[in-house]
Formats: sequence, C-alpha cells, structure tokens
Amino acid sequence: WFEPPRSRRVSYPPAQPLLPWANEALDVLSENVATVYRELENSFPGARIVVLGYPHLFPADEPTLWPDCVSVLRRVSHTERAVIRDLTDQLNATLYGRAVEAGIEFVSPEAAWEGHEPCGEAGQFTNSVKPMLDSAVVDNGTFHPNEDGQKQLAWLVACYLTTWPSGE
Repeated sequence: WFEPPRSRRVSYPPAQPLLPWANEALDVLSENVATVYRELENSFPGARIVVLGYPHLFPADEPTLWPDCVSVLRRVSHTERAVIRDLTDQLNATLYGRAVEAGIEFVSPEAAWEGHEPCGEAGQFTNSVKPMLDSAVVDNGTFHPNEDGQKQLAWLVACYLTTWPSGE
C-alpha cells in the first residue's frame, strides 16, 4: 500500500492574479507529480498505473439557464471561463507529459465530459458553484463529480482497460 509521508506539504505560490499564480502552480505541480509517479513506480514495480485527467469546469459556450447557473455561474465571465478551460488543458498536458515520462498511462475525460460540465447543455457530470449557507457547502461541493460524473469516470476507465487490456 502506498502512503505518502505526512510531513510533505505543497508550497503554493503566493497570492496574485490568476494567470501568474496558475503558471507558477503548474510548475510546482509538475515537479510534485513527477515525484509521485516515480514513487508509485518504485512502490509497485510492474503494476499498471492509470492516471485520469481533469474535466473542464465550465462549458465552452454560455451556460444553460438552470437556476444555479443564472444566479451563480453566470458571475464568471465568458473570458474567465475560457481562461480556466485553457488552464485545465495545460494541467492535463502536464499530467500527460509526466505520465509518459514515467511510463504511466493517462486517460483524458475531455471527450466524454463535453457538454456535461457544470451547466452544460447535455446535463451536469460535475456540480457547479455552490452557495455557502452557514459556512457549509451545500449539495456535495463545488466542482465535484456528481453521481453521474462518478459513473462516467468509472465507465471511461473500464472502456480504456477493456480496449487496451495489456496497456500497450
């Protein structure tokens, strides 16, 4: 069983505008992910390790008119949503690149999630921004896969493993 040392902490970049912070955070993440992948390979020699990428958190088009989309998600401008989608693509490219370097398999949920982002036109696989009530997050959290999203991720991995049973 792999258990990361509890003494490790991620040192995030200091607070600053999103793009400079995200670029610095991706650099930190890239190094940390490379270390984790090496440790997994060392801890489980010969094991088949599959890494899942991250789905987009916002639809490419304007969100639907669901009540929470109108009241909460529409507060994030189209430009901001596009930037966050681009950052998700950069994150996945980083995870993929490090996986290839480590000989680990990578599965992207992008195609399976298209239209199923929070407020997407095909129905949500991920919760959208949830309001805070009495300091508690309502409805299983913001940007967390819902039950349909969890099933979609399981289906995606099952299909991947069935299609490439040997990992080659």
